Amino acid sequence: MYNEFPEYNDDIWHKYDNPIENKKSLNNWNTFPPTTCQVLSSLNSNEFLNFIQKRTGVENIFSDSGLNGAGWHIHNRGGMLNAHLDYNLHPKLGLQRKYNLIIYLEKDWKKEWGGGLAFGVIMIKPQDLEN
Repeated sequence: MYNEFPEYNDDIWHKYDNPIENKKSLNNWNTFPPTTCQVLSSLNSNEFLNFIQKRTGVENIFSDSGLNGAGWHIHNRGGMLNAHLDYNLHPKLGLQRKYNLIIYLEKDWKKEWGGGLAFGVIMIKPQDLEN
């Protein structure tokens, strides 16, 4: 996915610039390259949902295959995304939002940049994804 990710100045991005966020995003399935489609499809699959349900003990977990608030996101230097709650009910499905999965694609991330703290994260070992 890292190698498929567009450059920050690519015209493909939707731009956000407001008091709580300065970023760009993309959630259109038709524009994602093959590996990204495969990963996002896997994360939206019944197999992955069953895996999460077994690990958390929470039943009736659904994915958002429409990628509402999901997909690719990018920040430039000085970009920002404050902790916030967009909504607790999905605007189209009417389901309550409970979990977010965030995957960072920065191969040369430096610890001093921060951003390593997260709350409510389920830690998954790569080998567990194969089972």
